Amino acid sequence: MESKLFKKLFSMLIVVAMVLSMCPTMVFAEDTTDYSGYTYVAFGDSITYGIDGDYASGEEGYRMEKPYPTLVAETLGIGTVVNQAKSGATWTQHATRTNMTERIMRYNGDADIISVMLGVNDYAAKCALGDMNSRDNTTIYGSIHMAAKHLTTTYPDAF
Repeated sequence: MESKLFKKLFSMLIVVAMVLSMCPTMVFAEDTTDYSGYTYVAFGDSITYGIDGDYASGEEGYRMEKPYPTLVAETLGIGTVVNQAKSGATWTQHATRTNMTERIMRYNGDADIISVMLGVNDYAAKCALGDMNSRDNTTIYGSIHMAAKHLTTTYPDAF
């Protein structure tokens, strides 16, 4: 049951990510805000970090010259990009992967704009989904709750 629910949530996440990837162009098309003094912090996994490669064939991949956080910053004219992503990262505590929730909690730099894109590695590692009452980083729900609470408390004016 949990696996079926996770697959549905994962599919919805992919669709939402695809739609949101078009948002900077749609939302900011008529925006005249000067973002040059803003700091954009991106948390995530290899997609955010910018790894490109054919992992199925065993190739390790390489870091793209311009991962998507850099492209977003260039499109909007954002002054500073801090890419806090780590290839292989998960929301949850996992023996062989970077726990991005802990990394989010440790980050203490500036942030005016924040993005978090995670979940693919949690799915691949079969991390526990938990439920809406989960409040620790051993489940996906609990990790998202912890990260969201921390970011909204620490950076109340960020978007």
